[in-house]
Amino acid sequence: MRWAGLNVRADNACGHQPGNGKAQNETCSDTACQYRNVDALIEAGLAKGEPDPTSRRSVLIYLTPNGKKKASELPKIIGAVNTRFLSPLSAEEKKDVIALLHKVADIPEGGDPNL
Repeated sequence: MRWAGLNVRADNACGHQPGNGKAQNETCSDTACQYRNVDALIEAGLAKGEPDPTSRRSVLIYLTPNGKKKASELPKIIGAVNTRFLSPLSAEEKKDVIALLHKVADIPEGGDPNL
């Protein structure tokens, strides 16, 4: 499963310290912040980590049944957010915005149905 999108953390909910890059700060994309996000998913019972049998340094992360249930709810939530934020735009403008987001996220033509 491939997820695309920006994890905007304007409230600094993950507790990371700002870095040098504006995009990195706003998307919480540094490694330490990503670890905290995964830890939060594990603590919430939405994911579990298992040792990677091919690497002693890696941990494989899987969704739990609760995590899969939550993940199945995301397209509806994303659709509602898209509708809310894109509502002032014309149909053509919406199409352009989504095409640009696909380009930025490097999503192939046809796009991600969740975006």
